[in-house]
Amino acid sequence: PTVAGLAERVDALRAASTAVLPTIAALAPQESYAVSAAQRRLWLLHKLDPSSTAYHVPALLPLDAALTREALEGALAAVAARHETLRTVFFEDDDGQLRQRVEPAVAVAVAERVIGSEAELRRHVLAFTTRAFDLRDGALFRGELLRTWDGRLLLAWCMHEIIADGSSGMLLEREVMALLEQGAGGGAALPALAIQYRDFAAWQNGLISAQAEHPSRGYWHQQLQGELPRVQLPFDFPLSATTPT
Repeated sequence: PTVAGLAERVDALRAASTAVLPTIAALAPQESYAVSAAQRRLWLLHKLDPSSTAYHVPALLPLDAALTREALEGALAAVAARHETLRTVFFEDDDGQLRQRVEPAVAVAVAERVIGSEAELRRHVLAFTTRAFDLRDGALFRGELLRTWDGRLLLAWCMHEIIADGSSGMLLEREVMALLEQGAGGGAALPALAIQYRDFAAWQNGLISAQAEHPSRGYWHQQLQGELPRVQLPFDFPLSATTPT
């Protein structure tokens, strides 16, 4: 077989496939919800090292210097009201299973600070974005207004990746900016979302469960059971008995 031939075969199988992914359905309100595979992984990593900042998603955004702290807090509150993930905290149930709970509201309080130099700006932003989050007790995002020595107004922003990654974080930032430009801190300019991240998590878990029961899984379990044969591949030169360091 050639690479081109294999590619043609794959295309043919795809065209013949009748598999259709189910749509993501909105769940009825519950006290808590299952988490996604990514959230489960991030929770485990956080438990291994709660002080780690490797999964913080920081940003430093320029704002109109005339913006008030109250206007920013209103825009952030509107976005948090629209996106449940910004109001989500995590816990392990009695069986040790990770769950997520959506709080009805989250307090949005933005501090304001005057920055006197570039060096101070760097130090402060580093300290702000590396401060640990408590995944059990949210909020898992924070913002701070920085008025600089040269007349700029900056928003220091940080989230934990368990609620939003870099791509979704940019979408949230765009919504905040759009509200600020429209002067709509009350959320009227933002339509309600048809689904939330908790709905995606349930959908993903359903797919994983379905794949676990797929006939191909049993086939490969049968094919790969027992001791696997050693792969005998030719080498350019004889291998030594020890591995070089």
